[in-house]
Amino acid sequence: MNIKKLLFVFVFLLFGLPVLFVMMGNYLVASDPIEPVTALIMLSGGTESRMAEVLRLYQKGIAEKVILTETGQVLWEVEGTEFTYSTDVRTQLINAGIPAGEILITKGVANSTKEEARAVRELMEYYAIKSGIVVTDPYHTRRTRIIFWDIFTYSGIHLGVHPVEDSWYKPSSWFVSAQGWKYTWLEYIKLFGYYLKDRT
Repeated sequence: MNIKKLLFVFVFLLFGLPVLFVMMGNYLVASDPIEPVTALIMLSGGTESRMAEVLRLYQKGIAEKVILTETGQVLWEVEGTEFTYSTDVRTQLINAGIPAGEILITKGVANSTKEEARAVRELMEYYAIKSGIVVTDPYHTRRTRIIFWDIFTYSGIHLGVHPVEDSWYKPSSWFVSAQGWKYTWLEYIKLFGYYLKDRT
């Protein structure tokens, strides 16, 4: 390999790859305009930042209800009684000032984002809720939007997707941490898997 080729490789590694990585991070983050809706939909998983974002939007008057998804994740068990993630989040939201009657939890147990979307649609149709904003981590928003829009086709329900603002995931710098690499590549794998398996 001559000096020109080595120089080209060096320049590409120095400038080209970071630009590519930033583009990859930016693609994963989808965000719709914030507007008043009936319900904020908090997807399970992630960190407490999802709950904090839902609480922030609720306190701003963006929505009057909060929908939580049930994944069956058990946090602890006391004398045979299981306390799930959704129950714990519901308790924290109530303690933060959201009326218990305004917090709804989907039925059944969802094991994937697609199953969460189906459960949310069923609940929203049951309660005649016509609009909502799905809140999740930034890296998860692109796939979430695609899946929810697929599931909610012809439902008459208006949905938007909103990424947690105070998140550890930054699309412009995810590649400087092992956690960033893990979640970015995992999202792309799941995204491609959804297109190959569920959209064919």
